[in-house]
Amino acid sequence: MFQDFLKKFDQIVSEASKEFTDAFNKAISGNSVQSGSASPSSAAVDNTPKVDVLNSPVSLNNYKKRVFPAGTPYREIMDVYQRKLILGGPNGFTPILVPTHSDTLEENISILNDEGYSIKEAITGASAEEGRKFLEERYQEIVADRGGDDESLIGEFEGEAEMLYNFKAFTDYSGDKTEEVALYYIPTANPWEVPAYIPFGGFNECPSPKTMVSVCKYWYEKYKAIPTTISGDIMEFTVDNPVERDESVNLAKEHYAFCPDRVDQGTMTYTLSELADTLSYAEKWYFWWD
Repeated sequence: MFQDFLKKFDQIVSEASKEFTDAFNKAISGNSVQSGSASPSSAAVDNTPKVDVLNSPVSLNNYKKRVFPAGTPYREIMDVYQRKLILGGPNGFTPILVPTHSDTLEENISILNDEGYSIKEAITGASAEEGRKFLEERYQEIVADRGGDDESLIGEFEGEAEMLYNFKAFTDYSGDKTEEVALYYIPTANPWEVPAYIPFGGFNECPSPKTMVSVCKYWYEKYKAIPTTISGDIMEFTVDNPVERDESVNLAKEHYAFCPDRVDQGTMTYTLSELADTLSYAEKWYFWWD
């Protein structure tokens, strides 16, 4: 089993290295890089924006993309994503998976555009320290609303940790069957900036897009957490290494502050200890706002 994993990993790295080499050789020779929408093994993406995205209303149509039809094997989608993630930084883009039938996301973007939302302002105004402060202050507000009872919210959990095997934004409940999903190439080498380019939030207990960007910057700098999926009400991250067990409760507090539904509707015991148990194993972070 482990040998199969190593073989698959070596294959991904080998293919990604070839793509990077092809892209580099074309760049230094003055040739343009071909679009990555032709096949999984095609060259790196020509991510030249169609418009001046930083100073234009937000539109998903402004970004290059590759669409995977419904029913595409989950592993195939993730193999392509991983290759593009390796290639992204040197080529000035970050990949993100977005379900194509996300009406809520389109509605959120439309509302934000009407309110004068600016990608540029969201990025330039982002601060990891502001992200940290927001999570800390929001958690204290929630505890105060519960009568100051921090211990009952933390609670105790002695069950088996939930394992997040597959991303949920574009899969069914089993995590195996996929819906149509687009792999967008966002024109930034900084993964934490992606939520600025595909903004949502500001409804119910979901943070505003600008706050999300600051939180993402904080989590990227502290945990190397990379936004991987975005839909109208879901956001998921990839982390290279799960947190240590003694740090997992503090991280669970931050997750709860960012998305209370992660505990209130996403755990069996409604405790931070249960979420902390998951985070001590998880290489994926999942958030869903009702």
